[in-house]
Amino acid sequence: MEPVSHTGKKKLDIHIVNEIVPKLTDVVEVDRIFLNKGLQHHSFKYRLILITKIGVRRIMDRIWPVIHDIMAQYPDFTCKVFTLGYANEQLQQANLFFLNHCHADKLVYISDKKDCTWAYPEQNIQAVCEKA
Repeated sequence: MEPVSHTGKKKLDIHIVNEIVPKLTDVVEVDRIFLNKGLQHHSFKYRLILITKIGVRRIMDRIWPVIHDIMAQYPDFTCKVFTLGYANEQLQQANLFFLNHCHADKLVYISDKKDCTWAYPEQNIQAVCEKA
């Protein structure tokens, strides 16, 4: 029986996430994985955001089909893959996608807790307002 919330909607079975994460980390060197719940207008129920340590795009192009095959087993999930360098660059530029979806409360995997450097931008509200 699937877990159900008080509203009657199906809740996320964390065992599924615990099943997916090792499969992904076996095929690609992952720094972090974030889990986001989709909204009504999204085509997915859950999105995993993989931040990889791999920085070479052509290597990622070879790994993506393997990631796609893994994710195909879980139709309620989708996956986005970004390099660590790109994610940090986007955080420094106050990219709202990364600021909103890559928070510690959404973190489901981190490769090395000793090295938790994450390039959140300095609090410069004027730059954020200009971007918006």
